[in-house]
Amino acid sequence: GVLIYNGFETKEKLVHGWKLPALLTSIALLISAVYVFVKNPLFHHCSYALLTAVLLLRALYLFTCVPTGEARNTMRRLLISSWSMDALGFLVWNIDNEFCPQIRAARAYIGSPWDSLLQLHGWWHILTGLGSYAYMVFSQYIRQVQLGKADLYTIRWAMGVIPTVTLANIKIKSV
Repeated sequence: GVLIYNGFETKEKLVHGWKLPALLTSIALLISAVYVFVKNPLFHHCSYALLTAVLLLRALYLFTCVPTGEARNTMRRLLISSWSMDALGFLVWNIDNEFCPQIRAARAYIGSPWDSLLQLHGWWHILTGLGSYAYMVFSQYIRQVQLGKADLYTIRWAMGVIPTVTLANIKIKSV
């Protein structure tokens, strides 16, 4: 819900007021309540995919509103990073769900410490967390672009994959 909110409230003044947070909170509560009663993983998968699709479509729209140039190139990299990590996370999550017994057997065969690399559910959390974080950075940056302040900020990439929004004139030691 927070990511969707950030994607829709990018202007200097709030566009949707209290209605958008109330709607998103209601949707989150409804999805959670239905999942508790239905207990069907497919419902959870579809809900996650639908919310991700809303984010994707909104990000594409915001991206098309930015003229070509450095800011647009930066936003492209942020979106590709976010979507790639989300897609890979979603893929390994589904592999884990479909082939859980085989993956458990492979982990038992490999043994510690390498078996942890086959904890695909854990990788899902890591990858979607990084993808969500990249989308949050995109949201922060697009807001600055829309406010006409893009020149004041830059995106720095730690280890080449973890973005941060920083003031353009601050020197930060790269990791």
